Amino acid sequence: MSAEIKPEQLEAFEILRGLTAKEREVLVPLLKLETYPTGRVIFREGDPGNKLYLVLRGVVQIEKGVDEANYTRLARLGQGEMLGEISILDKSPRTATATAYLDTELLVLLRSQLDTLTTDQPAIGAKLFLGMAQSLARRLRFADDEITQLTKRLYYF
Repeated sequence: MSAEIKPEQLEAFEILRGLTAKEREVLVPLLKLETYPTGRVIFREGDPGNKLYLVLRGVVQIEKGVDEANYTRLARLGQGEMLGEISILDKSPRTATATAYLDTELLVLLRSQLDTLTTDQPAIGAKLFLGMAQSLARRLRFADDEITQLTKRLYYF
């Protein structure tokens, strides 16, 4: 399915913006297109994490289990955003459940492919890891702000 993916489509992804046009061309054959209808689970909290996902079209909802019957929504990710990066980076199980909130198309890169790419094309691998780190840093800053606001509500109201 990678034949359907065009290198210029990768420009929409924040984590890939550091790549040159030639580097995007190297990446395209490694990507697989997966489609998920609304409501379909992409992965569940606790599943093994061997794929990095890039949202080409649609919306993915990320939820975390609070207890056996309740979940809290952590995020809704749209076009140009990534998911699954935590498990790719630390090789641990999924930290949350991802579900297609709308009909969704995802570009998928396997961890094994990322490892090979990093060995064979270290400049591309470094740029991908830098893009993931920058995206995670932004999300961490947002989470810090959310925790601060929740703390204020708990203690000052």
